[in-house]
Amino acid sequence: MPQTLLTIVLLEFGYEVYPFGYENYLTNIVRHMQRDSGNASVEKIRSAPDLFVFDRESNTGFLVEVKSTTQRDERRYSITQSDIDKYFRYWNEAILVVYSARSKNFYAQEMSRLDLSKKKPVANTSSGTLNYPFDLTTEFESLPDKFCRIDPRWFEYVWSRLRDAFSKLACDERGGS
Repeated sequence: MPQTLLTIVLLEFGYEVYPFGYENYLTNIVRHMQRDSGNASVEKIRSAPDLFVFDRESNTGFLVEVKSTTQRDERRYSITQSDIDKYFRYWNEAILVVYSARSKNFYAQEMSRLDLSKKKPVANTSSGTLNYPFDLTTEFESLPDKFCRIDPRWFEYVWSRLRDAFSKLACDERGGS
């Protein structure tokens, strides 16, 4: 759903949005690709960003990786070290967009601007992974700050209408009113 919401917002502001991730094109072979295979081509394909966003007016394209979190405290978002390492290695120019399901906010930052020099990965005891911690509120920016075609005032209106529509849809699916 976060990818769909982001796509709707970007389309509303004149961007063209195309699925880019391997799930969209390589569905038959994906089930045979083993994670952490050690093969650079397979790892690059598996870590491909979700979307290609194009601004026809400026002839500018962006690769966008979309993540979501249910973390209550947006200052304590984390992403696995292995994912970050692959993004830096293969897709450093991509924009990481994180959707907070609790606050219904989007946060965005270029991979190349994520400063890992002062960060140490932290062990996640439940998953057994090492994760990099990020403060979405200070280390990331809003969508209008990251995508210049998004007018901040109009974004607030569009985004509030989308949130209302999706909240109503979720309520209807649960049998509420």
